[in-house]
Amino acid sequence: MKLETLARRLAQRLQSPELETCILERRRPEISHCLEWPGKKSRSGLVRKHMRDHNGRPYIHPIEVSAFGLIRFEGKEHYVHRLIYALTAPEELKEFRLKNVCGNTLCANPNHWLPMEVATPPEPEPEPILIADPDEDWTLDEAVEILEMYLETRETLDFEDPLLIDAPRDLIREALIGMGKAHLLPDFTEP
Repeated sequence: MKLETLARRLAQRLQSPELETCILERRRPEISHCLEWPGKKSRSGLVRKHMRDHNGRPYIHPIEVSAFGLIRFEGKEHYVHRLIYALTAPEELKEFRLKNVCGNTLCANPNHWLPMEVATPPEPEPEPILIADPDEDWTLDEAVEILEMYLETRETLDFEDPLLIDAPRDLIREALIGMGKAHLLPDFTEP
């Protein structure tokens, strides 16, 4: 279906002749009232959503789902409000989510839908490297913690590494033995 045909059909179904020219000219219509979609709608009502609790056990959670207008275009089914918004929005708007401001989810007036920023997940911050103060006394737990961080990225032990340079060697030896990794010690011999 051509864009002209789609624009004409949408304008006829919504009984808004102005909408056709706005879609073809890619501009917002100056319509203030709701344009309720009379055609096909998505499923609404209570829907059973399968979820898992904090222990990983499955359970069913009922949620209320609103109906949205649907239309077939270019071999796919589209939400009417989203399609009209995309056809009347600026070209730079590629990925977006819409929030309804009139309270009627069947409304297809693009002025009654506001774009929400698509949240991009933030880059994970690197774990801070804990370098202990050489003047303070070390505990065995601190030695184990430093060794666990150290061994996440390395396979051999190097006491000249910045992470281990200030660590007391006797505590590092004791921690490695307690962790069952005594084989990493430079002077380790099998019993």
